[in-house]
Amino acid sequence: MIKKYKAIFGKIEECEILRETDKQIVKVNSLGREVRESKISDWQSYHDTYEDAKAHLIQKEEKEVDRLKVLLKKAVEQLDKMKAL
Repeated sequence: MIKKYKAIFGKIEECEILRETDKQIVKVNSLGREVRESKISDWQSYHDTYEDAKAHLIQKEEKEVDRLKVLLKKAVEQLDKMKAL
């Protein structure tokens, strides 16, 4: 078994996988069957170290903060336009 760190929903879980490719991991599910999962998806990602998983979560949240800042700036500009009417 290979030890990996799964970053999911703002937390990091240690897990074991059977094997991996560049883009997928293979693990055993709760029913004892082998299942394939993408290493990186919208909601979870698998990493070799805890530090890599943490860096991924931080980067993902920084992108979200930047996106929200842009939305807030546009909303403030729109509000200023409405106040100027």
